[in-house]
This record gives sequence, structure tokens and C-alpha cells, in this order.
Amino acid sequence: MYFRQLRLPDIGCASYIVGSEGVCAVIDPRWDAVPHYMGLTRQQGLRITHIIETHTHADHVSGATRLAARTGAAIHFHNTARIDFVHTAMHDGNEVMIGTVRITVLHTPGHSRDSISLLIQDTQEPAPLRLLSGDTLFVGEVGRPD
Repeated sequence: MYFRQLRLPDIGCASYIVGSEGVCAVIDPRWDAVPHYMGLTRQQGLRITHIIETHTHADHVSGATRLAARTGAAIHFHNTARIDFVHTAMHDGNEVMIGTVRITVLHTPGHSRDSISLLIQDTQEPAPLRLLSGDTLFVGEVGRPD
């Protein structure tokens, strides 16, 4: 499994690239970092097939539509998200397979009503599970409720 956190220091938000077997998902992409995601995935031999947003963002401009336009990747949001562009609605408990990586959607409203956390598991390796909380949990504190 390829797993990469990308922290952009100006506002402290993180994006992630998760993938295997030549495909990947970009989670919480920023608009201004789309070329960076494209370059990293190309270097790793990965094709971006999914874009997952953990919530509608108020702290940065999402790069989901810009990245989808460049890659053809499907955009995924929780079904309660109030957005007006083409996307796949996800529900609590849905699973998305990215190669051998299983991403399980956990609806975790609090930061926003449409907040989700993502449980990441490599189904081929005994590696520990990873949880991406999408600004719901932070080291030493919790996210602010919007």
C-alpha cells in the first residue's frame, strides 16, 4: 500500500494519497496543490481514480473538481453534503476499494454535518489500520464544530 500525508503548513490542513496496484485516491485535495498530487502520483506509477472529501471545507478551497477535470476521477462526498456538482454520495459503512486498499466510510458529524472519517486497511498486509478523521480529531485536541 502506498500511503502519503501531505501537510501544507500555511493552514495546517492535510491531504492524503492512498493506493495500490497502480491506482489511488486523493483525500481532501487543495485547489492550489493539484499539480503536486499529479506529480507525486506519476512518480509512484499511480493513476488517480477516486477523490474523497471528508467534509465540505471552510478553511481552504477544495481541489476536487479541478483534480477530477484533469484525471477523470470520481468525486465522493457524504450523502448529506450540500454541493451542486457531480459526485458519488457515500453513506455510513460504505466501502471503496482502491486496488488492495479498503476504505470504510464512518459518518462522524461534529466538525460539520457531512463529516466522515475514513478507516484505511491494506487487505493484503497485516499493517495496522489507519483512521483519517477529516478535522474531527487532532493530536492533543478535537476539531471545532462548525
